[in-house]
Amino acid sequence: MNQQLSSSHYDGLLRCFLENTDIVADYLNNALEEGQESFFLALKDVIDVCGGPALFSQKTGLNRFSVNGMFSGKPTMESTTEVLKALKLKLLDNRVILCETK
Repeated sequence: MNQQLSSSHYDGLLRCFLENTDIVADYLNNALEEGQESFFLALKDVIDVCGGPALFSQKTGLNRFSVNGMFSGKPTMESTTEVLKALKLKLLDNRVILCETK
């Protein structure tokens, strides 16, 4: 019997997976391998799991317009770096890695 996941079930599974920083890094790296557009769509998924751009901005102190701009076709390296840093991640040699914690 072939069962399909409902949208809400899929969103719940995605939310569980993306609450783990190691999994988020892997998820973003897989998307990055597929290209820039896939990377930003995956990053949007992560931000959506965090409550969406407005709540993510509020929780992290990032500028909401910078976060929203990433998904309206105007991403900058600065805004991408800020979002990744808020997620305790960073880009190094075209890979997303965990930031070292001290």
